[in-house]
Amino acid sequence: QIAGRAIVPELLQEEARPEDIAAALVTLLDGPARAAQLEALEDMCALLGDGGSDRKVAAIAADMLSERS
Repeated sequence: QIAGRAIVPELLQEEARPEDIAAALVTLLDGPARAAQLEALEDMCALLGDGGSDRKVAAIAADMLSERS
């Protein structure tokens, strides 16, 4: 995770059922979860900056991998 935390729900494979998708969306319609997600997305925009985000993400990923080895 580049942000260090989950920003958007990931519903992969067996988790991508209609009821799970609906439950994830309901929490984002209004309230604190929506505000937190919007704030986290703004933080990511600030972290990645204007342009060149592909290189910045690659550099962050490389740093994360080197920390694990």
